[in-house]
Amino acid sequence: MSTVLATVESRRGRPVVLTAAAMAPACDGMGIATEFADYIIYEQDTAPDNQLRIISHEIGHMVLGHEGIPLGSGDVGRLFFPHLEPAMVVASLAGSVSSAVYSPTEELEAETFASLLLVS
Repeated sequence: MSTVLATVESRRGRPVVLTAAAMAPACDGMGIATEFADYIIYEQDTAPDNQLRIISHEIGHMVLGHEGIPLGSGDVGRLFFPHLEPAMVVASLAGSVSSAVYSPTEELEAETFASLLLVS
């Protein structure tokens, strides 16, 4: 996995930071792009092999150039900082975070990428 991450970092020109966290019930992972780093946040309370699948899936979105439908900073804030005031999160993240919701086709492509990556 470290070779794959190094290649993605080189191509995107910024580090990829992996972070385990307690995720919202409907979400087991998410990629967040900023100007200085790409973050992959994955469910901390799942099996290690599932964590690798989640990480590989998010890498798939990056490698395949998926843009998705952008989420607003408030949406990211509600997913990752539900205990904080939404306006404060939006003010802190405004203009610095890019995250998206992907189409069913993009999700299938990212999942296929992850499957192929994990069997190689």
